[in-house]
Amino acid sequence: DLLPFGFPSIDMGPQLKVVERTKTATMLCAASGIPDPEISWFKDFLPVDPSLSQGRIKQLRSGALQIENSEETDQGKYECVATNSQGVRYSSPANLYVRELREGWCALFFAFVTPLFQKASLNETAGTKKKRRKKK
Repeated sequence: DLLPFGFPSIDMGPQLKVVERTKTATMLCAASGIPDPEISWFKDFLPVDPSLSQGRIKQLRSGALQIENSEETDQGKYECVATNSQGVRYSSPANLYVRELREGWCALFFAFVTPLFQKASLNETAGTKKKRRKKK
C-alpha cells in the first residue's frame, strides 16, 4: 500500500489540552505535502466552521485552531485534517477539556494532576509507553 508522492503528512497534531472557561485554547496542527495541504478541523467527528462562531473561533495561518473565551460547549475531541490533490490525512484525535475556575481542592487537583495526564498523553503519542516486565 504505497501512498502517492506528495500525499499529506501530519507533522504535528493536536495534543490533550485543559483550559479554564473564558480563556483562550489553541490546538496546534502542522502538515506537509506536495502541493501544500489545506488544513481543516473536526470536533466530535463534525467539521468545525469558524464562520459560525462570531469570531470566537479562528483558524490561524499556521493551521492551528484558536478558541477564544472558551465555553463548556467547546469541550470535545478535535482532529486536524490535511487535504491536497494527492489525498486526505487525519491527525490522531486530542481532547480539549474546559473547566470552571474553582478554589480549594479542585484547583489543586488541576494544578498537579493535569500535567500528569498531559505527560501521559505525550508519551502515548510518541510511542514511548513502557512495557511492564513480569516478575519470575
